[in-house]
Amino acid sequence: MRMVEEFIANPVIWAVVIIVLLLFIVVSRYRKPSPDKALIISGALLGSKNVYKDPNGSKRIKIIQGGGTFLIPVLQSAKELSMSSLQIQIETPEINSQQQVPIAVTGAVNVKVGNSLKEIATVAE
Repeated sequence: MRMVEEFIANPVIWAVVIIVLLLFIVVSRYRKPSPDKALIISGALLGSKNVYKDPNGSKRIKIIQGGGTFLIPVLQSAKELSMSSLQIQIETPEINSQQQVPIAVTGAVNVKVGNSLKEIATVAE
């Protein structure tokens, strides 16, 4: 029993436990998006680098591409946004032309998010 009391009372052990817990918290809050995604961070204390402010100044988001960042617990949250292209199928119902010929059109459109902060922020919104 005395050994347990000495173990609990040892300040070095408590210091090691606290350091390990802090390291775990810091490592668990580091986020890095995959190469084909952008990380959209919202909340407080975003800093000034890679931060998009809307024209009104009411909304601010931080956008991370090709790197990583630490998230501040409780104050910030993050979501990933896919930056890969997307194919959309478009079909029109059958309509008559001016010569009364029935026409039906089918097409495909490839859409991709731009790389500027404004374009990514628009898609994230």
